[in-house]
Amino acid sequence: MKIEQIHQFLVVARTGSINRASQELYLSQAALSQSIQKLETEVDSVLFTRTPFGVSLTDAGLELYSRANRIYPELSDLQNFKKQSTVPSAKLHMACFNALYINHAYCALCQKYESKNPDFSISDVGFTETMEKVASGECEIGISMVVSSPGNLSEKLLESMNLISFNLSTFDLYIMLRKNHPCLQGGAASLSVSDLEPYAYTLSAGKLKQSDLYEIFSTSKRERNTIWVCSRDCMLELIQRTDAFTTVPWNQDIYCTEKAFPESLRIVPLRTSDVKMKLICIQRKDAALSRPARDFLALLQKELRIQTAP
Repeated sequence: MKIEQIHQFLVVARTGSINRASQELYLSQAALSQSIQKLETEVDSVLFTRTPFGVSLTDAGLELYSRANRIYPELSDLQNFKKQSTVPSAKLHMACFNALYINHAYCALCQKYESKNPDFSISDVGFTETMEKVASGECEIGISMVVSSPGNLSEKLLESMNLISFNLSTFDLYIMLRKNHPCLQGGAASLSVSDLEPYAYTLSAGKLKQSDLYEIFSTSKRERNTIWVCSRDCMLELIQRTDAFTTVPWNQDIYCTEKAFPESLRIVPLRTSDVKMKLICIQRKDAALSRPARDFLALLQKELRIQTAP
């Protein structure tokens, strides 16, 4: 029995819901349910029963809750005990893309742990490298932006690397292109996938090709080569100088963190009702998040509420 299992059991018991507990613990419902099942196997007792409103403790669950609630604070303190030294008392390594709200949350985390000599780092990488860094254990968590789709391409990639994710926020999908792009000559206020067929798709990271984009929208179109670039700055310049386009969430801060959004670019809605961009947190399966990771995610969600406030 691990202390993380005890903590998870107590949170489920307190909230009376696997769904609410998974959100508080920053775990997927599947991972949390599996952890509870392992705990039930270890104690050879059913701890919860399902109700129309969530879950409730069985008699065995009530007995374990009474004992665990008494000893968990001491176990937690003992686990976190370290002698005063120059050894970092807080550790967190993350892989993220560059966005103002991520930067603000990270700086707030460093401020919160400043007196504890933190060992923190953040890497600015794309989706593919984020998965690799988390899967290898180099990073505890990764923050990435992915396109939701009926085919669940990102979920399949995560599953293949023994990773899971949970949603932090959802954004509408927009197209970024130059102001005098041929698609906009008629004053179009929005674009469809077919409008974009003749033009090249560009990305600065990841492995999403133009053919993948058409698969997401269940549309069969002739394929144009995807133009890969080395950085977001290069991508912005390419879009300004050619007819290439890219997909973005409606948040200029993701691409322009230190300067004004280029006046020569336009962002217009993509006409689709069921495809969104999701901001997700990636972690290894069955891995409990550290306190700094949970604090960072709480700070990030606070920043997201500020960014999306009207």
